[in-house]
Amino acid sequence: EDNIDLSDGDVVFDRSRPRGFNTSNKIVIRPFLAARESFLKAAILLENNSEYVFDENFFFSSNLKYSIWDNFNDLVLPEPNQIFETKIRSDVKDYLRNFDNGIIIGRAQFDYFLTPKKNNHFMITAGILEEMYSGIGGEYLYYVNDSNYAFGAEIFRVAKRDYKLKFGHLDYRTTVGHLNFYYRNYGSIPFDAKISYGKYLGGDVGTTIELSRSYKNGVKFGVFASFTDISTDEFGEGSFDKGVFFNIP
Repeated sequence: EDNIDLSDGDVVFDRSRPRGFNTSNKIVIRPFLAARESFLKAAILLENNSEYVFDENFFFSSNLKYSIWDNFNDLVLPEPNQIFETKIRSDVKDYLRNFDNGIIIGRAQFDYFLTPKKNNHFMITAGILEEMYSGIGGEYLYYVNDSNYAFGAEIFRVAKRDYKLKFGHLDYRTTVGHLNFYYRNYGSIPFDAKISYGKYLGGDVGTTIELSRSYKNGVKFGVFASFTDISTDEFGEGSFDKGVFFNIP
């Protein structure tokens, strides 16, 4: 697996796959929880994950999806009042309703890694970064072997993708950037912590605190909270952005 892993003091970046083309297919369930229409909407997707390795530190990776079945077309209720003039992620339903329109592109990006000096690592990325945004940018990571902390910075120029999830884009463009601190606790209750400060997709500036725990079988779950210069009155119900996340492979 290709990774930046603070659990092993000897590994920051590991290229285990040979040069050339690698691909795999799998069936996944994509849930959408707590919609206003109902608590659970979902899709059964056929996913293709491919990678072309040009060199040990330069490769292209992609994620393609095809909906075998979904009920995302039931997501018809409009979003509540917006904090920002432009919809940043609140229009997620407009993306999900297009999942049944043939093959969609979840990701298609180039990544280049380099370590010009001991403990100093860089990654440059360009392409379709996720379902809602494309962009170009880079990340810096300072990590000393055998330590349980690291810190770095990232900056990206991004464009909002259109709802067809192909190669088109909407008018919204912005620059985002953060300073990051990572910490791994090896005590009786192991956990990972990440603290970030910087500018978000909506143009607001602030801090995100994230706590998570990972298991050897690949399961990961955690919580996060973000506090930015958006006032409580502007944000409305909930006062600030927060949530839980999980990943079950």
